Amino acid sequence: MSAEVLKVGVALRVLEAVAEFPDFLALELSRRTGVRPGTVSIRLAALAEAGLITRTRRSGLILNRITPAGVEALAAARQPASPALPPESKPAGPGRQRAARAEVAIRSTSLSKEEAL
Repeated sequence: MSAEVLKVGVALRVLEAVAEFPDFLALELSRRTGVRPGTVSIRLAALAEAGLITRTRRSGLILNRITPAGVEALAAARQPASPALPPESKPAGPGRQRAARAEVAIRSTSLSKEEAL
């Protein structure tokens, strides 16, 4: 579920801010991230539900801290995605096979015409 939460780019920015500024209130995190306070609060609740942060109430204030699971999720989100396979190395399905045969037929027809000249 943590990976699902971080698919929302704002949630990732908020989690990064919580990691950098522990015990900051939602309003201060909003200022640091440039995200509206209401959106920050919603994302903080989702991050807490996913177990990526803890929220502690002190004197009517809610303080936010990243959890070890949040640190792991943040590290995983920061790693570059593995590159996609080039088209020629993808397994050929029926549609790709037909397209490849058509391409071969076109090339051979073009070569035959050139030879006739």
